[in-house]
Amino acid sequence: MSEGRSEQAARSELLQSVGPTWIEVNLDHIAWNVMAVRKMVGPDTRILAVVKADAYGHGSLEVAGMALACGADALGVFSVQEAEELRTSGITEPILMLGCPLPEQAEAVVRLNLSCTVHSLVLAGILSDTALEAGRRVKVHLEVDTGMNRFGAHPRDVPDILRRISSLAGIEVEGIYTHFVFSDPRRNRNQLARFMEVVADLEQEGLRPPLVHAANSEGCLLLPESRLDMVRVGNLLYGIAHIPPGVALPSWEFRNAWTLKSTVVQVRAVSRGEGIGYGSEFTASRDMTVAVLPIGLADGFMWDPVRPVGKIRDVLTRMLSAGVHGWRSMSRGGVVLRGREVRLVGRVGMQHCVVDVSRIGGLHEGDVALIRASRIAVSARLPRVYLEDGQPVRVSFPSERRAVAL
Repeated sequence: MSEGRSEQAARSELLQSVGPTWIEVNLDHIAWNVMAVRKMVGPDTRILAVVKADAYGHGSLEVAGMALACGADALGVFSVQEAEELRTSGITEPILMLGCPLPEQAEAVVRLNLSCTVHSLVLAGILSDTALEAGRRVKVHLEVDTGMNRFGAHPRDVPDILRRISSLAGIEVEGIYTHFVFSDPRRNRNQLARFMEVVADLEQEGLRPPLVHAANSEGCLLLPESRLDMVRVGNLLYGIAHIPPGVALPSWEFRNAWTLKSTVVQVRAVSRGEGIGYGSEFTASRDMTVAVLPIGLADGFMWDPVRPVGKIRDVLTRMLSAGVHGWRSMSRGGVVLRGREVRLVGRVGMQHCVVDVSRIGGLHEGDVALIRASRIAVSARLPRVYLEDGQPVRVSFPSERRAVAL
């Protein structure tokens, strides 16, 4: 009984700190995933942990610190602002900026000692001049477009561009990379072949940079030949992977690091024929029991009634049965109470939603629901609780830019 009271007291203290709805980020699972990638790629392939977009909603500072402590060699961000936040926190390890900076941001790139993606000779020239003024050199990676048609140099232009960039006194060409269009390894092999033809041409001319990389998370997991000198791991870091239909599940285990939770604040009976929510868009076809959860549109939670069917659903079922955590569909309307998925009823409100719990007996106010939602769409209003050894150690309030140790 004393243990139960202790757990209840700890939970009460947590709710006092964070309120009725919060995100849990399991740093032990981040650590597990980094070490699993290391076992997969071996000791000689560098790991770049992608922490752009606030580490996909997990918190860039916390994730970056854990990833580096567990064997990641470098960090990947999109913007100068994201890199500056990491540097300000005291991180000194290499940071590759995957997005292309504005010319006006060249000074910040040099000051923050970033490795920088370049797509044009003009930007490379500006970076070189800025670095020379500061008595330094900037490390750059040239992106090669092998099919995304978004950023990058055309394969036929790469040798000439790289030759000219290498001649700039303020530039050190550190790497060259491409980005896969698909998660399907059968389709990515074509892109990889085009990229490796470029690399072979560069080797013949003595222009091959030290770091040649192509694999993102799905490439790392499903296309081993794409691992090369470095892998850029985003999804896998957080326990996510997109496995296309017809592709065998890998044997590696990755653990979901992110869980959205909300507390039942009311359980009530609704009679047949009564409406629920704004506009009474849902009318009860029978007597039912519903629960109110304090999460809604303002929190980035929105119901999408379309559910996966056919082959996609089969793949998801296969993933779950294999124990691969965090790889299920991120349906925006998923709510789980006491291990059972329950359906939303009525229109989702600004900060509340209602679910049908008629088939769940003994539900009480204070019970905790698991919410399936997009990690990057969930609002920064929601606090994040960080777990180590299964216990909360820190609460972060992103919208307020503050954190509290527990």
